[in-house]
Amino acid sequence: MKKICIVTTSRADYGLLRPVIRKVEASKYFELNLVVTGSHINSTHQSISEIETDKVSIAKVIEIFHDDDSKLSHALSIATATEKFSKFFNESRPDLLLILGDRFELMGIVTPAYLLGIPIAHMCGGDLTFGAIDESIRHAITKLSTIHFVTNKESYDRVRQLGESSSTVFNTGHTALDNLKEFNLLSSNELESTLGINFNKKNILFTFHPVTFEEDLGTQGLRNSLDVLSSLKETNIFITRPNVDSGNQDFNHLLDDFVSSEKNTWIFDSLGTHKYFSLLNKVDVVMGNSSSALMEAPYFKIPSINIGDRQEGRPQGNSVINCGTDNTSIEHALEVAFNFDRSDITCPYGSGNASTKIAQTLETIFKQKLPLKKKFVELKYAC
Repeated sequence: MKKICIVTTSRADYGLLRPVIRKVEASKYFELNLVVTGSHINSTHQSISEIETDKVSIAKVIEIFHDDDSKLSHALSIATATEKFSKFFNESRPDLLLILGDRFELMGIVTPAYLLGIPIAHMCGGDLTFGAIDESIRHAITKLSTIHFVTNKESYDRVRQLGESSSTVFNTGHTALDNLKEFNLLSSNELESTLGINFNKKNILFTFHPVTFEEDLGTQGLRNSLDVLSSLKETNIFITRPNVDSGNQDFNHLLDDFVSSEKNTWIFDSLGTHKYFSLLNKVDVVMGNSSSALMEAPYFKIPSINIGDRQEGRPQGNSVINCGTDNTSIEHALEVAFNFDRSDITCPYGSGNASTKIAQTLETIFKQKLPLKKKFVELKYAC
């Protein structure tokens, strides 16, 4: 059996990795080696409990984060990850490291794996997000990776443009849709009972992450969003906390102040994938600057408001309403969203069988012998 090490660093990537984890766990050809790190064991999120609830076997828990949310702290977290994962990989010697996305801490995970000769399979490469440092980190991981599982044709073309061979790039679609097909979603009554909420005439799911390239603009965007939300009548606001990017502590203070002073508002540290999707399915609008507004919301035919440029460059369905960070733009976007015709909403991220394609592709690649040496493929010579 081939040992597949899957590293999850946050509630966000675990939800997207879960369908692949289940495929690897069920395979007679692979041995799952799941490592939990990053914000899963951070005091704010503690999302490791979701993994434990899923009864997935955890091979190792590795703590890497430092105490605050400064850029220096994040740089030091990468250094800590490099040291600890170097030792872990050297001892465990997996046949493949599988990771997803573009979180900064991944740089401290893929670098030692690469140097130790462990092949890397990367999910969700080739995407564009101009408003965050994730953009460059994602492409850097692509160049360190041997196998690429991308979510759409545009991303496939970009990974090829980065010099990767067509024999190692696979357009599988997005695993987010696998999750949506798998879950029996909670009803409105079950959500109200489980989460301690109630639904109103209108309901909004709001998530706003720090904007790492333009922190001041991101903070102002959050302030303006909360100003607009506070003016709404007969509307409930369900808030999920931001990720652990630089500036998240200030964001959490703003959100806590908002919830404490406004009626019809709830805030959740981490809903978990099942409850998050169940709630998303019941609201009228998804709002903020999270990728979920572009990926999962269209699947449920829920209109979404994408504020600012944090997600700029990602493929979008026709139900995504882009707006600036000023009050007027946000107010207009809300008006459009509340009156959106849902009958013709489209989703550009596949059909919900990405995890099956990924597992089958890995089996085939291992049987053929996994390539380690990479050559830069010039597009003019590409086949």
